[in-house]
Amino acid sequence: MNKLIQLKKESMNLEIMLKNKKNSVAALEAYDSLKQIFEKIEKMDKYQPIGRVRLVRLFLESDLSEDKDLFSCYGRFANLVEGVEV
Repeated sequence: MNKLIQLKKESMNLEIMLKNKKNSVAALEAYDSLKQIFEKIEKMDKYQPIGRVRLVRLFLESDLSEDKDLFSCYGRFANLVEGVEV
């Protein structure tokens, strides 16, 4: 799959998943931290790594750790944003 398409898909999925966790302070913090990145990705017309995303602590040490799908989505998203090949 094209990396830009994959990045946009993972970005949209992660944004939706975080917004759906309405009662989670950690989800709100993660969303606020990623909002500018989501906006950059939405405007991209060519794939390029954006930089480092370091929110693993939020996903491991909060109620977000209970949602394995969310954690997996974050991992895929972070790898694409950072340009890490897995």
